[in-house]
Amino acid sequence: MLHRRALSAAIALLLVTAVVASFAARPPHRGQHLTAGPEADASGQPGASDSSIPIVGVSSGADQTSAPSTEMPPSTSRPPTMSPQPVSTTTAPPAPQLPPPVDGARPAPAATPARVTYLVPPHTAIGNFPSVPGSFATVGGTLWFSTGNKYLGRVNPDGSMTLIPTDPVVPQYIAAGKDGNIWFTDNVGYQQGYKVGYVTASGEVHYFWLSGASPADFSGLAVGPDGALWFLMWGGPDGQTEYLGRATAAGAEVHAIGNVPILGPVVGPDGSLWGRSVTGLDHIGLDGTVTSFAVPDGWMIDTAPAVGADGSLWVAATRRVAGGDGVLRLARDGTFAAFDLPTRFNPVGIAAGPDGALWIGSHDQGAVVRMSLVGDLLETIGLGNRGPVGPMAVGPDGDMWLTAMAFGDPGFMDVTTYLVRIAP
Repeated sequence: MLHRRALSAAIALLLVTAVVASFAARPPHRGQHLTAGPEADASGQPGASDSSIPIVGVSSGADQTSAPSTEMPPSTSRPPTMSPQPVSTTTAPPAPQLPPPVDGARPAPAATPARVTYLVPPHTAIGNFPSVPGSFATVGGTLWFSTGNKYLGRVNPDGSMTLIPTDPVVPQYIAAGKDGNIWFTDNVGYQQGYKVGYVTASGEVHYFWLSGASPADFSGLAVGPDGALWFLMWGGPDGQTEYLGRATAAGAEVHAIGNVPILGPVVGPDGSLWGRSVTGLDHIGLDGTVTSFAVPDGWMIDTAPAVGADGSLWVAATRRVAGGDGVLRLARDGTFAAFDLPTRFNPVGIAAGPDGALWIGSHDQGAVVRMSLVGDLLETIGLGNRGPVGPMAVGPDGDMWLTAMAFGDPGFMDVTTYLVRIAP
């Protein structure tokens, strides 16, 4: 038996040696040099020039890959060569069903009502998007969303989606400007610098380099009470500086406002700017003054704040020590109230719904719950084994919109991202 095993091992070794020698004897393959095309990004994602992608291409414009200078140049624009065309969408196929839950596992999904619709983005064309989940804005009765790639998405009245190329910009957070444009932050990274800008209704892209705050990461974008676009950034040369930025069509500027990270901003009930840290909500004056409201002891904020129909600020939060999830309300008098959420909820977004209730997304539950303004749970809306992965927004049609990702079977990673539309 031992001799037979030794003979088999020797034969295998000879075969491997012969294969290696045959490859070594081949001449090197010359004349094949792969380079990124004019519409391909550094990560290898295909751009609009890929003929297999049903997206109208646009000219790449001037080279903007060099690092920004200390002085802000004028805005850079890139007009499209032709009008973008719609990308057809289909209803999402049923998500794979999970086995019955066991102790500590994901809860069984709630039933999915008929008023839930899934739109399948062409993720095979531009990667799994939105990678910045659920960044929505409404302009002129049309819902727009960021994709996490060099496109902006637009939902058409017939339910199809149109992709607007924005190369070399990767819109991250978006907001509807009072000028009728879609404004964005571009958090490409250290090599290309950081930008803020806007896309016109005709598809022209304008942006400004930001100097003085790099490297720093954006955490939101909102229209301030003065009509300008305001944003927050955290980082800087020391990695521990908070910046407040302001942008108009004339340019953008940033100023350091402290050394505590604040995420946001969002527009509060009084039209002013608010942000949030892990342990509190922060009122941000246009002069950079920050007034903080600490959450009750033991709570940690999980989501950006939402303005409820009662004029209060609402956030989803987690108990750091006792465990469990809940919703915190900051009333106009500066006091907090807490309301419990279901077990293992893992809230990922909260928004005021078209019905006046609060809508809260749960990735672990694979559902959205509706809560009254006094903390009563009104309804659990199942998403069919798809978990919300970001903020929610009310669309121009009065429906609630969000993004969700399929759970997949145990041991199998299904990374398909869906746009979800829920009628009230």
